[in-house]
Amino acid sequence: MNGKWLIGVSCVLLSLVIGTSAWLAWPTGRAFSYLNDHRHSYRIDERLTASDLQGGRRRAPTGGNQGRAIREVTAITGGQAATYAVPTTFMQEELAWHGMTAANLEFAWVMGEYLKGRQLTLLAGREPRVNQPELVLSETVARQLTDTPVALIGQKITLNTRISGDQYTVTGIVRSSLWRSEDDPDAGGYRVVDPAQPGLSELDAGVLRHATPRLTVVFQHAPTAATVAALEQYVASNLPGLFLIDEQAEQTASADRQAIARRVQQRSVSLPLLAALLGGSGLVSLGTVLLAGLLRRRALLGVDLALGATRRRLRWTLVWTTLWPALLGTTLGTALVTRVPVVLPEVLTGQPPAQVLALAWTLPNFTLLLLSLLVSGGVLRDSAFGLLRGVRPGQFVRPLLGLMVFSFVLALGGLLSALGVKEKLDAQTTRIRNDFSRVLEVTTTGDPENRTGAGLSRTSRRITVADLDWFRRLDDVASASAAERLNPNFQILGKTVPIDRPVAGDDLIDVLGIRVLSGTEGGCLLSRTQSVRLGIHVGGVIGVPTATGVLPCPVSGITADPDDLKRFVMQNFPALLVPARLGLKGRQDSTGRATGHELTVTGLTTTNVLLRLRHDVSPETVRALHRQIQQKFPGMSFALRPYAPNIDVLLGRLRNQQLLFLALAALGSVMTFTGLLGSFVAYLDARRYRIALDRAQGMSVNRLRAGWLAAGSGLGATGAGLALVTAATLTPALYNAFSLDAPVGMSRELLPSAALALPGSLTLTVAAIVIVLLGLVLATLGDRWLSRQSLTALLKLGD
Repeated sequence: MNGKWLIGVSCVLLSLVIGTSAWLAWPTGRAFSYLNDHRHSYRIDERLTASDLQGGRRRAPTGGNQGRAIREVTAITGGQAATYAVPTTFMQEELAWHGMTAANLEFAWVMGEYLKGRQLTLLAGREPRVNQPELVLSETVARQLTDTPVALIGQKITLNTRISGDQYTVTGIVRSSLWRSEDDPDAGGYRVVDPAQPGLSELDAGVLRHATPRLTVVFQHAPTAATVAALEQYVASNLPGLFLIDEQAEQTASADRQAIARRVQQRSVSLPLLAALLGGSGLVSLGTVLLAGLLRRRALLGVDLALGATRRRLRWTLVWTTLWPALLGTTLGTALVTRVPVVLPEVLTGQPPAQVLALAWTLPNFTLLLLSLLVSGGVLRDSAFGLLRGVRPGQFVRPLLGLMVFSFVLALGGLLSALGVKEKLDAQTTRIRNDFSRVLEVTTTGDPENRTGAGLSRTSRRITVADLDWFRRLDDVASASAAERLNPNFQILGKTVPIDRPVAGDDLIDVLGIRVLSGTEGGCLLSRTQSVRLGIHVGGVIGVPTATGVLPCPVSGITADPDDLKRFVMQNFPALLVPARLGLKGRQDSTGRATGHELTVTGLTTTNVLLRLRHDVSPETVRALHRQIQQKFPGMSFALRPYAPNIDVLLGRLRNQQLLFLALAALGSVMTFTGLLGSFVAYLDARRYRIALDRAQGMSVNRLRAGWLAAGSGLGATGAGLALVTAATLTPALYNAFSLDAPVGMSRELLPSAALALPGSLTLTVAAIVIVLLGLVLATLGDRWLSRQSLTALLKLGD
């Protein structure tokens, strides 16, 4: 490849690698980046401890006072702060518009200056009117429905077609905040509400009457002590039971936030380090290309000097010859950085910061300018006669070898680090598919939090024990069980105690893969953590609230706690399993009310069933199951989806992260490989006289080839060893950094943290292949170079 083309293509790749890596490491626009938001924010909220919640205490509903409180707080701050509240959010929603759908979305109902407080950017349209059936959609969701998000403004979209089919008018499109948090509408959008104003339906007003939202007060600049004191006085006088809480101070004390902050710190260090490895290898490779090119042009430079050209003129000519293809390449590469979100929309969104684009364009050009000045100055120090006769070419051997090894170690370290992350992501993906994605949920409501059997617009048929047997006989189903969500307040040792996500069903052990540590099945099964916390063990009795009153349930076994990954993925993982004969209602009428007190097996009904499939879930499998259920229960309104919330989104993001890492590593490797080959040819040119002497003294071509093979393999082994150490150190930090982009659980769990470990089989295999391949490539390249040289020509260019 022509040298100018090589420099141009290398600069395209280099700008793309530097820009993408820097954008990934940038503190804005990433999950949990609200920890980097230095705006002062306060929360008006209760102070409930874990013991309060475990003891049964609940937050007091604030009714319709939020709107008035927001207005009064805004007046106290003099408009210097944005005050807002999020009374409620909805998960796993579905939008439909003109045949297009977007699923697994979250929508927020908000009050006050939400747009300003969260620093959202209104791209087009306006905010919704209060209590009207209007929505603002996030740009990400809008693009799932149409390539032109602005086209949705003024259009009616349908929310949850299979349940209520409510229609909303889209009034605006927003871009996510620079500072991401759990309150952002990135996965869906938001609606503006106020329970104190007219316009809400009775159902919506009932939801808000029992809401307990906190008020968030965000200052653009640090508030004065007088303003904070005035807010504290207002809260104490007008909002009994609530407190003004400094969120910055709380973040430093919260264990959850500290864990998140540690991973944010890992991101801020590991991603720039990866960018430095890949970008540095590319820059060093460019340096070797420049040096190789000038060494091969020594004679021509000597002719120019002999004909009267000045060294200054020759140097700037060389610099400009190098720089103009670099300028074109970096301009194209920087433009490509802005298109990365189109290729990987779940990894990067929006537009890159101006600083990132400036870095992607400036760094390669500036570094290449310095390298060209340095290299050309070193080569042009010789006299015209020295350049013509090839005086002391061996002086460049050591710099070439050093640059080759350094560039190779950097690139291979980045490649092996990326492969190490891919191995960890592959392991997570495989387990998620095998253990979690095979579990599907059939619910007759469409709302996993409302399992009464009645949708918002019509009543659904209940599923009986006989129906469960039918599910178990399906070809694709390995096991099936009722899984009815229960009232979390149980009677234990004379106290009313809440337990996390209790579920009633007889075969949940098999469906969810739960391991019994002690005791047997048959009665209530309690997790080990809950058993220790509640002080109840095998043989104890739990009072289960049912339609016929509180019924006793002996604890027959203690189950293992879910590991970190299971806890993260299966957010609804139960801490208590209740036998179906106790937890499910008896015979019901069409509205779901119990008609009798009998609890016979044949009379039990449920609105929720969990299925474990025999193989991985595919769209064809889901469609086939959906069709079979429709045929079995004609007219029944139901939803069939993964039991683990957002599992499709999680798998998609893991897949995109793998692609991103491999693409970055591949780009860096291509740059380094081209530079390595060019520098090896220059190395041979610099040692041509030594090679000529060896040939004159009778050294065979095979022996030369064996030497090049050994040198290449030795270089590969040395570089691979250093690169493996680099990869083993960097891989856990990179994985933990990207784990922040996974969907967050309801309990704010993170994907399990990766620890320092030996490289995996894929990483070691690639390292071994590189060692062998490098030796073969260098031997072949040296053989081809030697075949084009004559012994006389080699000796003529000697010292």
